[in-house]
Amino acid sequence: MKNFFSIILTLLCFSCENDIDINAEWLDIPVVYAILDSGTQEDADGSAFEMPSSSINFNFDEDSEPDYNSVHFIRVQKSFLGSGSAYIYANSSDSIYYNEQEISVWVELVDPSWSDDVIPAKIPLELVNDIDLQALDIIKDDGLFNSEKYHLYKLPVSVSDLCQGACDNIYKDYKICILNPSTGDTVFSQTNIVQPLSMFRPVPRGSRSILRLGSDNTPISIEINPSRNAKMYSISLTFNYLEQPRDSFLFDKENNLTLPTSGVVQKSVTWTFSDVVVTDQDQLNGSGNYIKKTFYGPEFFAFLQSNISEQDLSQPEFYRYPLYSFFQNNNDGVVAGIYHRCVDLNITAVNSELYTYLSANGPNYGFNQERPEYNNITNGIGHVSARSILNMNNLRINQEAGDSLAFGQYTKKLNFGCYSNLGTSGLTVDFGYYCE
Repeated sequence: MKNFFSIILTLLCFSCENDIDINAEWLDIPVVYAILDSGTQEDADGSAFEMPSSSINFNFDEDSEPDYNSVHFIRVQKSFLGSGSAYIYANSSDSIYYNEQEISVWVELVDPSWSDDVIPAKIPLELVNDIDLQALDIIKDDGLFNSEKYHLYKLPVSVSDLCQGACDNIYKDYKICILNPSTGDTVFSQTNIVQPLSMFRPVPRGSRSILRLGSDNTPISIEINPSRNAKMYSISLTFNYLEQPRDSFLFDKENNLTLPTSGVVQKSVTWTFSDVVVTDQDQLNGSGNYIKKTFYGPEFFAFLQSNISEQDLSQPEFYRYPLYSFFQNNNDGVVAGIYHRCVDLNITAVNSELYTYLSANGPNYGFNQERPEYNNITNGIGHVSARSILNMNNLRINQEAGDSLAFGQYTKKLNFGCYSNLGTSGLTVDFGYYCE
């Protein structure tokens, strides 16, 4: 009994010391994030497309050159620690941003074949403030972190084209370095560059630009030339369409309008394929077989069926139209007919560092829900990696595919219109009974 009371007394004495300092000594640890995007070797924004009409312009950058990415940013911030609320520190500019005099930031272009006695040149990065970023249409989203004096570090023009012409720089690594004079530490991370994406099929123009989705037995292939340093390819197709409420459709009809005019809303659905993870060394080196994804037209229409609401065809709530419909004459190996520029191809190729980061942060379906934190910054925290993004917009589907959309077995109840060519009068669209 005496021992029991001794234990109770001891616990009571220790319980009086209830002031616990959960904060360790503060350390100045930079937080670094950068994903360098080389762009694409295609003129993917559309200047190579034939124009379906004078009122629709698919050329966003007004040239026919490959869409390399020439602007690259490095984000460098402070970590913070204190006894107050984290929300307060996150909203304080001095707590999360270094000023220009506190750190030096540069990039080194490293050739992996160099010997250790070769020191790469230091190329200083340019500090770009919030005013400069707004001029580039880059505006920080609202959120918990302070936006005052927001800034990024920009790669200089001399090295900003990660792949120029013959892609000489693709064989070099980019080493991002941050020197903090107050601590004497150099924070760094090194990554290779993903060669800008290049397509074999589809391409912006010609017969290989058409997705022939109307055939049940002929496979449709997406074929990508292997990009050096690309470990994983993510591929998706976005189907774009117009949706018009019944009242607006009846209004157009009463006013003898043959194409949708009033109350039209543009919508889209995206079909994402399983990722392609590369294990072949030739493909990792930018050669070898195409990176390939194959599917059949019925799979595409079954996806639309499950993602767009079906209608009561006797009295539909909505009338629908594939985007950018037009009649094209024989041109560049393309047979004359009605086409719809309604599909966007989206591809992202990532290097091994970004693939590892995505894998570490992906869904965990196992019993063990613990996962290691992935950090490839030496003397700091964060992530540096590379990717190449291709968004090839407004690819065509042909009339056979348009007919399948209007009255095929999968999408008939979605109430998409069918098109006819009236010659010099243009196109006209019908629905339901008139389509079959």
